[in-house]
Amino acid sequence: MRGSNLRVSLGVRNQDLPSLASSPAAATRWVNRNVAPYKNNVSFGWITLGNEVIPGPFANCVAPAMNNIRNALRSIGLFRTYKGAFTGETVTVMRNVTAFLQRTRAPIMVNVYPYFAYASDPAHISLNYATFSSQTPVVVDGPFKYFNLFDAQVDAYNSALERINAGNVPIIVSETGWPTSGNYPYTSIPNAQTYNKNLINHVNRQGTPRKPSRITDTFIFAMFNENQKHSGVEQNWGLFYPNTRPVYPLF
Repeated sequence: MRGSNLRVSLGVRNQDLPSLASSPAAATRWVNRNVAPYKNNVSFGWITLGNEVIPGPFANCVAPAMNNIRNALRSIGLFRTYKGAFTGETVTVMRNVTAFLQRTRAPIMVNVYPYFAYASDPAHISLNYATFSSQTPVVVDGPFKYFNLFDAQVDAYNSALERINAGNVPIIVSETGWPTSGNYPYTSIPNAQTYNKNLINHVNRQGTPRKPSRITDTFIFAMFNENQKHSGVEQNWGLFYPNTRPVYPLF
């Protein structure tokens, strides 16, 4: 199965359910033994817990075992994209907005920041995934394979639009970028340079897995570092210093 296009369904034995349900450590050991060694070159489509187990003596173990296995999968960076959806307080507004955009054939503009997701959860999101540097798919969501977090975030918006029958509204990324300082070790000139260079190459070449033929127009944030903002990350998104000297070569 290594390197093939076939997706694997991996099953947990019925007799293993009690320990997996009662012990997060047991779930972690199971994942480390059966999934982690293969996650980079085997496509796992499903993990099933038990066979013909409900009803039965192990039925009450299924739900807690599912939760522990899922947490263990997240700990090794194996997780699915979240299906995007607008919140209850915004869905009515977004229906009205997208209805106008559909009538006028105009795009919607959204901000996409893999940096914030990575910096807030580096245990589960790798730098390679966040900076377009992964050579193998990190997330497989049905037929969609995600090599980078940017595509996953854009497609979360696409999914949310589809849920309100606005999947034909094109997305423009109005802001994305990577700061060079202010939150070490996640911010650095090498990280920012890698992200923005790879971003340019990526969006000029292809769309997202959900919309492969739709090139995503993208704006890099920002042109200049802004020394009048709050100190830290917010001052350090620029491609240039205020004196117009490049922070790093990009083009």
